[in-house]
Amino acid sequence: MKQLTKTIMNNQEERARFRIKHNGKYGFIDKVGNEVIPCQFENAGVFREGLARVKIDGKWGFIDRNDQMVIKSDYLLLDDFHEGMAVTTVNKGYYSHGYICKTGREIVPPQFDFAGSFENGLALVRFFDDHEGYLDETGHLVVEYYG
Repeated sequence: MKQLTKTIMNNQEERARFRIKHNGKYGFIDKVGNEVIPCQFENAGVFREGLARVKIDGKWGFIDRNDQMVIKSDYLLLDDFHEGMAVTTVNKGYYSHGYICKTGREIVPPQFDFAGSFENGLALVRFFDDHEGYLDETGHLVVEYYG
């Protein structure tokens, strides 16, 4: 078991990507400093759950560790993935938040004034009428309350 754990950790370390900025653009290097994803993005987040947020032409999407765009850059804002879900932000004349999964499928359409990251299977959301609740990972409101 120890050897398997060590092998998994070594494989993860070999594929580690670290964000850098050069000439005003963001890219990624490996743990020894080799550029593995060119500095080509307006902005970038860190890799989390195998994907990194990147900004292209003013919109956010996600790339994988091989620089493949896996979620098209269609969003005004994106948060990092937590428990397989990421908060999306779109502008409908006002900012509205929802959730996507790691395939890019919309789990909950943008409809909240606030949407928090998932933790222990739930995420805090606030509706535009100021009541709040917690969603589960299927997008169902499991707890609802008025402040």
